[in-house]
Amino acid sequence: MRVVAEGVEDASQVQRLRQIGCVYLQGFYYSRPLPAEDFYQFVTSGGLRNVG
Repeated sequence: MRVVAEGVEDASQVQRLRQIGCVYLQGFYYSRPLPAEDFYQFVTSGGLRNVG
């Protein structure tokens, strides 16, 4: 089963979720909601954090 943890807001939550095996995370820790145009710019400019 693949699970997405929603509502991740800080690094400690990311760390704990990774420890228990959760691979897919989303939430304000990564970005606030963005319009499509801004999302494209965010992704292509390297805005996603590598917390792995």
